[in-house]
Amino acid sequence: MSLKPRFVSRALLALVSGVVALTACSSDGDARDAAVDAAVDVQVDATAVDTGGEDASRDAAGDVEMKRDAGVDARVSDATSTDAGAQDAGGLDGGALRVVKVVASSAGHACALRSDGRVRCWGLNDNGQLGRPASQSASQCLTRPGGVRLPCDPRAVEVAGVTDAVDLVTSAGATCVLRQNRSVLCWGANEAGQLGQGRGSTAPTATPTAVTLGPVRSLSAGAYHVCAALEDGTVRCWGSNAFGQTGVAIGQSPAQCDEGDGTLSPCTPTPTAVAGVTDAVEVAAGRFYTCARRRGGAVQCWGLNDSAQLGNGQVGAIEGGVVPPVTVAGETSVSAIFAGGSHGCAQRSTGALVCWGWDGYGQLLGAPSAQCSSVSGAFLCAMNPSVVPQVTNPRSVATGRSHACVVTSDGNLLCGGRNDNEQLGAATSLTCSVGTDTYPCSRNTPVRVQLSNVRQVSVGDYHSCALLDSGEVRCWGWNVYGQTGGGVASTMEPPALVRDLL
Repeated sequence: MSLKPRFVSRALLALVSGVVALTACSSDGDARDAAVDAAVDVQVDATAVDTGGEDASRDAAGDVEMKRDAGVDARVSDATSTDAGAQDAGGLDGGALRVVKVVASSAGHACALRSDGRVRCWGLNDNGQLGRPASQSASQCLTRPGGVRLPCDPRAVEVAGVTDAVDLVTSAGATCVLRQNRSVLCWGANEAGQLGQGRGSTAPTATPTAVTLGPVRSLSAGAYHVCAALEDGTVRCWGSNAFGQTGVAIGQSPAQCDEGDGTLSPCTPTPTAVAGVTDAVEVAAGRFYTCARRRGGAVQCWGLNDSAQLGNGQVGAIEGGVVPPVTVAGETSVSAIFAGGSHGCAQRSTGALVCWGWDGYGQLLGAPSAQCSSVSGAFLCAMNPSVVPQVTNPRSVATGRSHACVVTSDGNLLCGGRNDNEQLGAATSLTCSVGTDTYPCSRNTPVRVQLSNVRQVSVGDYHSCALLDSGEVRCWGWNVYGQTGGGVASTMEPPALVRDLL
């Protein structure tokens, strides 16, 4: 996987910041995503490469990455079919075996955590992010007509060596779990140091590898970085630091990681404490920024702020980031936080859901937004937290790259934002213009996904997954790597049952 996205060079970011503002749904909101992505997507890893031909600008960057990624040697130990007898085993809590969490990565794979502490993953496997060597993947998925074929597994495979996981997170090309003893294991891509192994190697691995940390209470992954809130209240982050998302000033990054082509970018390959955060109880890593919920209910954020995603009432430049952490405006009693591509959300102790940041496609789920401006033009955003209407005490909230979903208190699933791959779960008639391109989207009124009794939802860049009360997992959207888990790779997929999870 190519590391450029996180390690975008300052020169490239400066160039991108001059890009003509784009418009999304009669706003220029997409300029941000397009601009940062022009820089950060030009560098994006194959797993973040977008769908076949539907977005020419993404494909141009994607082809570069995929060619690079196709040659990456990400092969390590096999993890297939290590579940002998697992179907009859009980969970860690002694109950019947079931899926307890599903996670859609920011790019091309997804994983499920089972009640017995084991993990199964499916989709793109070019960096061993499924926990098995890329060379042993069941298929080679064609990214687009005439494109490169990359290792993939459209059906779920078990990750070897993980038997006591209690939480699970995924990034663009890597996967991490929090274990029962509060330690962390990671595997997959490592060009940005996102496996936390230090400066010695940035090679990918399919073998779950221990990250040196104290006891962890909360774990979260962005596009190319990972952060953990420790039980002592501190937060430690590792991986790409192109925008200060690990909490270290870009110019003071402890290392420069080789993206695989000789290009060096700022990174933090060893877990490093975020200065100024001492009482964190939860961490949420967005694409290129991070937030922490403090013990008293306030929220602090740091990293890229080109779309007001830090929630402090300001918009920063595309180049650079915000360090040390700033406080999200007006929020003093938050019970949960969520970080997406260029937007964030929080649930208040009252049950209300608030969101802030970029709203070019309606990814703020109907929360009021207005025209914001920066050096790259005007765009729709909420500079400060804005209340999502008609959503109280949600069961689950998920914020992706340019869409978001919420499970209501009665188990219904609502999604809003970009919908070019039907990642919202259904076709939409509204379109949003992005420069010369036009994409389906949902603004102001989220789409109701035709699923009921939904327990939990997770969204990636262009696909989404839901865990139902019945224990079923269904995924939909972009599926060129088989990341919807139905057993086949295709351009798009309606909500499909993920197989082979138990």
